[in-house]
Amino acid sequence: MTDQAEKHDEAHEKIRFRKEEIVDLSIMPSAEGIPFTAKRLPSRNKVRRWVVRIAAIAVALVLGFLAFLQLLGISGFGAQRLTEIAQTELRGFFGPNIDAAIGHARFSVQGPGTLTLDLSDVKIAKGGSDDVAVGAETLRLRLNTWSLLIGKPRVSGVRLENAHVLLGAMPGQSNASWLNGLINADGLLDPDKVVQFAFDTADNASRVFATGVAPEVEISKVRFELPEGLPTREIAVESATFSRESDGVMLRGVAAADGHNTEFDAQITSNPQDGAADKFMFAFSTERQDAEIKSVSLGKSTVSLKGQRAVGDQPEKLEAIITGDGLSVDLGTRGVLAGKLDILATLAAGTGKLEFDRFNANIGNSSFKMSGAIGPQPPQQGKPSAYRFELVSPDSTLAPTDSDEPPMQLSLTLGGNYSPGNKLISVDNIGISSASGRAFGNASLQLADGPPGIELALDVAGMSVSHVKQLWPWFSAGSARRWVNENLFGGTVPSGSIRFAVVPGRLGNGQKLNQDEVSGHFQVSQTRFDIVGLLPPVRDADGTVSFAGDDVDITLQTGKVFLSDGKTVSASEGTLTIDDAGKKPVIGDLQIKIAGDASAVAELASLEPINAMKNTGIAPASLSGAVDGMISAKIPMHKGIDKSLLNWDVDLNFKNLAVAQKVEGQTINGANGTIALDKEKAIITAKASLNGLPAELTLTEPIGGSDVARDRDITLVIDEDAQEKLSPGLDEFIAGTIKLDVVGSENNRRRLEADLTGAKLNLPMVGWTKGEGIPAKLAFNIETGDNGINISNFDLSGATFGIEGDMSVADGGLRSAKFSRFQLTRDDNVSVSLQRSGKGYTVNVSGQSLDARALIRRAVSDDKKTGSSSTSTPISLKANVDHVTGFNDASLNGVSLAYSAAGGVTGLSLDATTDGGKAVKVTNSPDGAGRRFRLTADDTGSLLRFLNVYGRMQGGAIALSMAASGGSYAGQMDLRNFYIVNEPKLGSIVSSAPQGGNRSLNETVQGRIDTSRVQFERGYAEIEKGPSYLRVANGVLRGPTVGATFRGTVFDENGQTDLNGTFMPAYGLNRIFGELPLIGEILGNGRDRGLIGVTYKLTGDFNSPRLQINPLSVIAPGIFRSIFEFQ
Repeated sequence: MTDQAEKHDEAHEKIRFRKEEIVDLSIMPSAEGIPFTAKRLPSRNKVRRWVVRIAAIAVALVLGFLAFLQLLGISGFGAQRLTEIAQTELRGFFGPNIDAAIGHARFSVQGPGTLTLDLSDVKIAKGGSDDVAVGAETLRLRLNTWSLLIGKPRVSGVRLENAHVLLGAMPGQSNASWLNGLINADGLLDPDKVVQFAFDTADNASRVFATGVAPEVEISKVRFELPEGLPTREIAVESATFSRESDGVMLRGVAAADGHNTEFDAQITSNPQDGAADKFMFAFSTERQDAEIKSVSLGKSTVSLKGQRAVGDQPEKLEAIITGDGLSVDLGTRGVLAGKLDILATLAAGTGKLEFDRFNANIGNSSFKMSGAIGPQPPQQGKPSAYRFELVSPDSTLAPTDSDEPPMQLSLTLGGNYSPGNKLISVDNIGISSASGRAFGNASLQLADGPPGIELALDVAGMSVSHVKQLWPWFSAGSARRWVNENLFGGTVPSGSIRFAVVPGRLGNGQKLNQDEVSGHFQVSQTRFDIVGLLPPVRDADGTVSFAGDDVDITLQTGKVFLSDGKTVSASEGTLTIDDAGKKPVIGDLQIKIAGDASAVAELASLEPINAMKNTGIAPASLSGAVDGMISAKIPMHKGIDKSLLNWDVDLNFKNLAVAQKVEGQTINGANGTIALDKEKAIITAKASLNGLPAELTLTEPIGGSDVARDRDITLVIDEDAQEKLSPGLDEFIAGTIKLDVVGSENNRRRLEADLTGAKLNLPMVGWTKGEGIPAKLAFNIETGDNGINISNFDLSGATFGIEGDMSVADGGLRSAKFSRFQLTRDDNVSVSLQRSGKGYTVNVSGQSLDARALIRRAVSDDKKTGSSSTSTPISLKANVDHVTGFNDASLNGVSLAYSAAGGVTGLSLDATTDGGKAVKVTNSPDGAGRRFRLTADDTGSLLRFLNVYGRMQGGAIALSMAASGGSYAGQMDLRNFYIVNEPKLGSIVSSAPQGGNRSLNETVQGRIDTSRVQFERGYAEIEKGPSYLRVANGVLRGPTVGATFRGTVFDENGQTDLNGTFMPAYGLNRIFGELPLIGEILGNGRDRGLIGVTYKLTGDFNSPRLQINPLSVIAPGIFRSIFEFQ
């Protein structure tokens, strides 16, 4: 309502008093001292009579008037006159150039004192046109009753009901678009023409009601069909009232357009001189209907339009206030973009633009406070006509409803254009600035009957992750955006971009957006990645977030995982890939590389959903060392996903890993290797120190109650250092590295296997050796307990050897052993048992056959080196073997041996027979304060061949007796009736000419010496055997054909020989002369009394000595020959 109207109402305001508020004025304080004269009031009966008389007269007048009207209605008297009045009234409203056709006219009474002329089937058209502009079922003209009584009928009101109005056919209008008069040469709305049109329309309405038209016009259920070119084509007015006021025109009503119910209100203040509108106001409000399905809706909104004539130097202007609550854009399955709108816009004549003094939009929790302008864009060649707009916001707040981030304060700049012909809104300049950085880009909105087409390109630089998360449009890549909102926090985005492009109707058509329609890439720095389950987030992370369509790729270059106890695990080279995020179930594929202390990594791997340490029994805190590796996991992107689909794998490398607690009773440290874990099992492959021994481990451990079999494949690497740690002196038995495979493990029991092909094995006590490269395998069970270690099913096997049995170890040494098979050569077939007895051992050997060559070789070797093979450990040995093989195809049968030693031999007894059945007996027993060694054999040649001492003797009975004195033995050897066969040294003495001579001994005696088989009747020598040496003295050999003397060192500690003596051919003849007094002394051979002989010397290495013969001794007489003997 205008100011003038408000003043007018105040001047004529009436005040009414209720009956109880009327009081006697004479009692009021102001009446004090004023004489009051009471007037006589008419009596109550007289008043009653006047009331009855007036009522009777009124009833009579009404009945008479009604009878008059009835008479007019029945007779039709005056209808033509009143119809003419109706046509005159219509021409006053619609203009003179109309044709009005009225089907029927009649009077009716509408309440007391109200007479109406009801016109039915009314049709109004422009003059000369057949197009009906207005078609109404009923047109009521309310007549002034008094004007009828005086014969000057006057219409006081008009009511139009159930009508259809075609505005394009109205007088002064055409079927052409109403916008034609408002557009410029480019087809755009001309702001000045809009201002002029608004005031012209207000002027027309003001003048129509100011001149002759009924002061009040009501319409009910009238449909207005609008011309083409307007946003809507029809307005259905439920009810509306036009009324003429003292200072202008008032309009109120209710209508519906495009599914919106609208209440409207208008007021025009008219100029009293010319009836034009000085100012006007038009307002309407709408409320969205439930059945509305339009893609763009204003929801509940109000529009207030005010117009003001030019005052002074101020131009005519229009001011619009638009508010919208429930403003929405339907994006199909992507949801609805809803918000509120508050706009204050001014359109002033001559400015050529619509200025937005206030353009505020609230979307969810976000608010945008903008200002700007829109107006026709100057023509540009090759480009469609468009409106250019600019909006600026220095203070806006962005706070998406699905984000927990603090609201983002930003400044915003939008610049673009709207092309009505293309129905395209283009925003070619988007500028966003916040405290953390800036974003820039462009966008477009293609309007359509269905979901609009949208294009968006947004780039960010140096902005915080929090702000970028909020800038990410909620309708773009929903799954990726949801993951980022829920799992990415803090840090900055040095660079990033979002691209979104869909054609009209694409959103909500049931097809997912592809990589060409929506994509984005963000580089993030110093941010926090939440992973899954109870796994701690990755902090201080650098990486990227990318998506294309419904595929999401998130990478992590570096970062750290902080555990609850303050430990950290480094993370790098991580990826999270989500394929087809629009299809449920949505499962991400996580790959992340980790590195850190073993305890920290183990703690990380023990958390849900990996839970890798659950059934290992190993506390993460007990681990130390360095670990790195890769975690691979299927990550649930929403709740309700079947856990069977969420697999995970952990592949780790560890260095110098140690476990403070025992694992299955074993101590592990210094481990280097890998561990591979998944939902069902853990596989560990490592090189480690197991109980102080180098080991190679391959372990399989079931996880989570799976059916995977538990497996232990452990190889103990026994190198020389480990041998020294395991048992000092073990290197005497094993040379090289042995790998023992622990192929099975149950509690404290394990099965060990080894390939000994590359190792050298020594059993020095028996002189047996397996060389490197000779195939051999070892297997045994080992069980640890409180009483020691039990070794069972011990099996050492090779092509020609094998040992099988059980052993028991306690207190760092062997407690017992029982070998059912003890075969060191192909021909061995014995069993061996060993039992600790005090500080020593009792050994029993029995069986059918035994190859003793290695024992003999060892005994001879030790005897040459040390003089004794005994050990300080007490030992008692008993052996009963049917057949014992020696050297040179010689053997002993029925061997019965008893041997004992403790720092030296304490007892020896050997009884056996040779291959020819000849007896052999050896004893070493106490003899007074010392010991006595005795050897008797009836076939000395066979025994010497057996012992590999001398292989060219046949037969012979030997008796050897030596007494111990200090560390040596001394005694005599007596050997009888034996032969020397094919002895090269003997042949050499006989047949070789001495250096400086020209004849050999055999030539000297005219070839009578045959050395191929020489008989000896007796051999004798005095023997001294000490550590590493053997000496002989007064040695003599006598036979029918030859004889010899010898003395010296058989071998010393250096393995050297130094023997000399005399060799005498034809010893039997020479002996006769030697027996004669003086002659034998002069002509014979001295002590040995041979007449003819040769002196010799045997020196050098024991195994290949050098023979020297004195040539002068060949012809010298016996008494002089001693002069030439070798000294």
